[in-house]
Amino acid sequence: MKKTNELSSTRKQIGISARFPLWRFFYDAHDVTGRLGHHWRWALPVTLLVVFPIGLELATGTFGFRDAVWPARFHPLATVSFKALSARLMSFGCMGLFRSVLPRESRLIRYLSDSAYWLYLAHLPLCIAAHAVISQWPLPVWIKLPLLSAVLTIFLLLTYQFLVRNTWVGRLLNRTPEAAREDAVDPFGWSRCRELGSAKE
Repeated sequence: MKKTNELSSTRKQIGISARFPLWRFFYDAHDVTGRLGHHWRWALPVTLLVVFPIGLELATGTFGFRDAVWPARFHPLATVSFKALSARLMSFGCMGLFRSVLPRESRLIRYLSDSAYWLYLAHLPLCIAAHAVISQWPLPVWIKLPLLSAVLTIFLLLTYQFLVRNTWVGRLLNRTPEAAREDAVDPFGWSRCRELGSAKE
């Protein structure tokens, strides 16, 4: 059992580590036209209706057909492959969807985008601590989950604005020195949004 858990943990670490080179490559590609998510209209439904259910079946046997289709020795490799494919297709599909729904610059979306990496890094210990606090509350989960998400999101956005955004931590996470200097004058990027809007007109 210990060996199985160690193997599972190793697979998870490899899967997580493999994400960063991919997104670094995408960042360096400067895909300003959105080519990567261009096919979101088929990528999202195929992922949700085909790829994800197959990955779930391979991992858990939920639907009861994995042993009839794949020999047991191939389950781990196939599971990792379908999980990776599902995550990539969903990511690229969502990128294309949001480019389609939000084609113009938005200062709110830009702000949330800038803060996203900080929220991603800082949320886990807070989620664990908050879960320990509210787990004994006599409330249904469909109330506690949205409540927990809303409170932590607001708290983390406040910490980003006042403790991270215009500091060396913010520059380290996702801001260039030029952008940091712009933020010192225009914290919410209003001038940049006006420039982009004027250029498109």
